[in-house]
Amino acid sequence: MLRTGLHSAGVVARFCDFLKARQDGPPAMPPGFLIRLQPDDGPDCLTLAPEDEDLRHEAELGFAQNQSFVIVYESAAGHDSVRRITVRNLSLNGEGVPVLNAWCHERQALRAFRIDRVREIVTRDGEIIAPPARFFVETFGMAPELAACNGPRPVPLTRIRSTFTHHMMVLAHLGRIDGSFNPDEQGIVLDHCLTLARAADKAATEAEEGALRRYLKTLKPKKMFLARAMRELERDPPGRTVALLTAADRVINADGLRHRDEESFFHLLTRELVGLN
Repeated sequence: MLRTGLHSAGVVARFCDFLKARQDGPPAMPPGFLIRLQPDDGPDCLTLAPEDEDLRHEAELGFAQNQSFVIVYESAAGHDSVRRITVRNLSLNGEGVPVLNAWCHERQALRAFRIDRVREIVTRDGEIIAPPARFFVETFGMAPELAACNGPRPVPLTRIRSTFTHHMMVLAHLGRIDGSFNPDEQGIVLDHCLTLARAADKAATEAEEGALRRYLKTLKPKKMFLARAMRELERDPPGRTVALLTAADRVINADGLRHRDEESFFHLLTRELVGLN
């Protein structure tokens, strides 16, 4: 029987222990690109939004969960830099321009990047995207109007993601615990999310499935979103909880190895959800 009044602090705390031990490194710099920085970042790069900024504007701005990529960024003074970043959240500045609030791996500090000054993006797969508006729409689900997308508008995940977001966060976090969220693991999470969407009479379109597949490739752990997902799991019926745990077991087995930390997190998750020892 499911517990009433789920206490998820232990799951979140345990995950944070794994995360500290296995911090993902920055994305690889693709061939032909060199890190390039100016002596100092401008003052506009130093202004960061509050931690919950993405919660208040996420319907239009989209959702960020530590996606990492390379940017070619033009400063207010017109100087270009090439740097690797991991996005913490998204916000609007005082001019209404979307901003990537991110960890800059070159500065080893938090920085804010206006998207209208991002000239190119290079993904983990080495794909160069310029102009980058399409990337903001596809990766974060940003409204095309905010991303200034002039081409065909990819379908965001807003319509379907409420049916599976809390499951997706837990499974993606589990997949990352051993340091690698490989394509087989991503495929299991994708199938699980699509199944939940169909069960809610919101079957994904081909475009939405493609957007979700791309989103999972860049999805990385973040404590705030895991904590939110665990709270949402309190309202899940037993059948969905069993389905989540079944998918979690498949994620662990996807690479043919059951990593000790994966097993530990899975057993803790099971105890929190169904009270098993």
